[in-house]
Amino acid sequence: MGLFQTVLEKAGRWHRDDSGAGAVMTSPGEVLSGAALPPIPFPQPAEQLDASLEELWTHLSVSDDANTAAQRGPYFFAHWHEPAGATTLTLLLAAKASTLDPDLSFCVVDLDLHKRSLSRLLGLGRCAGVSEIINHDAVLETCLVPTRCENVVVLPAGTGWGGRARVLRREHARALIQMLCEQFQYVLADMPALKTNPASLVWASGRGTAVLVVPAGQIKCESVDRALGALRRSKVKIAGLVLNRQHFPLPRWLYRWT
Repeated sequence: MGLFQTVLEKAGRWHRDDSGAGAVMTSPGEVLSGAALPPIPFPQPAEQLDASLEELWTHLSVSDDANTAAQRGPYFFAHWHEPAGATTLTLLLAAKASTLDPDLSFCVVDLDLHKRSLSRLLGLGRCAGVSEIINHDAVLETCLVPTRCENVVVLPAGTGWGGRARVLRREHARALIQMLCEQFQYVLADMPALKTNPASLVWASGRGTAVLVVPAGQIKCESVDRALGALRRSKVKIAGLVLNRQHFPLPRWLYRWT
């Protein structure tokens, strides 16, 4: 486990494709079935991020080359506290990976059942998803949202968790992750902040690969250590750290001589 040299600069940049997106008219409080929606626009990384994202995906996928598709665990994108850019990185990496491996299937999952940042970012805040599946109010097939990237679907967080105090049972989390891994070759999951949601590590317990996203200059080393410690206790494989939002005041080539 180490620090990826593919540090990301201004990782919040992407190209939006809103052509023909169109708003879905619904009644107040109505929960949508993702499978019934037309393919949604999916963020595309800005050109200056292409090389970094490709290097990161190569690092992750090569580490899984010894495994068959059925044995590959999901990738969990974790962070200690907001804002870190983990949600944006999850989306952009999925977009890049889908072009690098166009014959493979990808599922992007929002596991932050309270904030639902990824779902809201894609306009899926009112779609059924993870929480409905766990509550047995929906099945996986009806919750998967198609995207304009033909080999990428999104599983939203859902609407059934809300602000109520709930305990996520380990067997429910494992069953859903298992279903996703059996149906898709790659699963990329956006995790909630570990500082305020330590129980969310039940998703990654004993399976898969974690990437810790660290915002440059915005987090103490002690907090990084706490995040890594929490991931290790969950017995998930830690692929490394992504240093996000790194700025270089001097031209990059000068750093090679320092």
